[in-house]
Amino acid sequence: TDSAVSIILGLSFFVAIIASMGIAIVLPWALSKLRLDPAITGGPLDTILADITSIAIYFTIANAVLAAFSS
Repeated sequence: TDSAVSIILGLSFFVAIIASMGIAIVLPWALSKLRLDPAITGGPLDTILADITSIAIYFTIANAVLAAFSS
């Protein structure tokens, strides 16, 4: 189970960081296309969406890895 935890954490961190970078790039661009102030996403909105996405990624990967290791 120690190897499962290592896989879960390593893969979750990697995917969550990539997803957070994507959110940080896409949100200001999308708001500027909508002619809204892109600085809005530089603070709380970007952080909230990145955190929610990271938690969802962690639990999804943990569920998949633990299911694979249990059988």
